[in-house]
Amino acid sequence: MAKLEATIKSTSAGYLKETMGLLKVDYSALLPHLGKEEKILDSLSGYLKNTVPGNEPERQGMLVATDRRLIFQMREKKDEVISFPYSEILKVDEGGGYTGHPFEFRIRGKIYEMFATRRGNVRRMISIVKMEIERMRDGSSRPVQSDVYSEIAKLGELKDKGLITAEEYDQKKKELLTRI
Repeated sequence: MAKLEATIKSTSAGYLKETMGLLKVDYSALLPHLGKEEKILDSLSGYLKNTVPGNEPERQGMLVATDRRLIFQMREKKDEVISFPYSEILKVDEGGGYTGHPFEFRIRGKIYEMFATRRGNVRRMISIVKMEIERMRDGSSRPVQSDVYSEIAKLGELKDKGLITAEEYDQKKKELLTRI
């Protein structure tokens, strides 16, 4: 039986992942296209097509959600990317296609579908992108890690003083950690 292992290597812009030794997502070719401190949140591999007839050809590659935009990196031409800023995305949803599990987004008269292999991955991506679009429209920012850790430290002090219970501390700590 083959040894299964999972590794995550941190980079300044995101992560290089190896999932159980089977699927390797390599973001290294994407790093030059990322902005300063832009973070990779999730990705889907598959085929991207513009469903408006006569426009762009179907392309194979990887659709990456960052904290600022969606980026499509072509499989054959890794140095070429298509960028979709969240401010320009009008709608995100699970598409109604018959093949694969489509992730659909609309942008200025175009409807793009990304056909991925796993429905759960598509739903997770939809959730992340909707959250980022909402955050951009609200003008809110992501909590900084140090802010989260300082809040957890303050909660620890409140627990030590008996002002909150251990259960309340654990619940709030878990909630805070999901923000980073």
